[in-house]
Amino acid sequence: MHKMTWETPRIAPVELQSLNSFGRRRSRADSQSEIDGVPLATLVERYGSPLYVTSEQRLRANIRRIRQAFTARYAQVIHGWSYKTNYNGAVCSILHQEGSWAEVVSRFEYEKARALGVPGEHIVFNGPNKQRPILERAIAEGALIHVDHADELALIESIGEERRECVPVTLRLNFETGYSEPWSRFGFNLESGAARAAISKVKTSAHLRMNGLHCHIGTFILDPRAYAAAVTTLCTLAEEIEADGTRLSYLDIGGGLPSCNALQGIYLPPEQATPDIEEYAEAICSAFLAGTAYRLERGDQRPTLIFESGRAVIDDAQSLITSVVGRKET
Repeated sequence: MHKMTWETPRIAPVELQSLNSFGRRRSRADSQSEIDGVPLATLVERYGSPLYVTSEQRLRANIRRIRQAFTARYAQVIHGWSYKTNYNGAVCSILHQEGSWAEVVSRFEYEKARALGVPGEHIVFNGPNKQRPILERAIAEGALIHVDHADELALIESIGEERRECVPVTLRLNFETGYSEPWSRFGFNLESGAARAAISKVKTSAHLRMNGLHCHIGTFILDPRAYAAAVTTLCTLAEEIEADGTRLSYLDIGGGLPSCNALQGIYLPPEQATPDIEEYAEAICSAFLAGTAYRLERGDQRPTLIFESGRAVIDDAQSLITSVVGRKET
């Protein structure tokens, strides 16, 4: 692990009443009487409570800000909306209207994306348990297939053999970044040699073709440097893969961007603990531009950059409306 930057300790007073029974700060949500111009009383009268409500205005503003932060630094960037974060049809449709692709991990999510009109080639298919029928469909429809393990790679190869074609695949990798705990449960490990063995398998197969590299370094990552390290690792490996003339279409850095909520175990208020999205975009794109400069030296274009943010897009766009049914003195 990299050593963190030393900061001068400071002592700040904390009001006792601002802590809950677990010693954590009480959330102090601002008083709110309407969402996107609709009174809360009207929503409760019509739909009852408890009621989850999504602000379309905030949702659109969030994805536009996030996309602008990245595309201002590198134009060829694609956002894949994480269906696992929220697969509500209206939410997904709004984000697709804003230009986001679909990032899915199951047959249910894949079929939902297709039913919402997302073309197969705009679907990023992750997940460790893709069954043969949905894999066959996804391959036929041109989805980006992210391979999680050796058994899945063998299954895809057999599908390619049956179809008498060379299936483009992206290998999902896990590795140390030095800034966050490694997620080793998904993908091929780089340090153990499993990743390079999988790359060799793809390169020597008559029915597989390298299309990209993918990683997902964790969730609620509070240090942008972790992404910079991950991007550098992917770019270094990509250059190694392409030394024999292989050409990757894209690099996918996964998700994990944090939001300003207090759900995680953080000591500071979330608005202080969470870096701005521009800091993440700068760290990621700077590392990407430096790491893919070899492409320009060869007279080629850089690959596409994909990221799969979920909570950073929607967390503060959602509200839970409840009704007080009784009071208790404590």
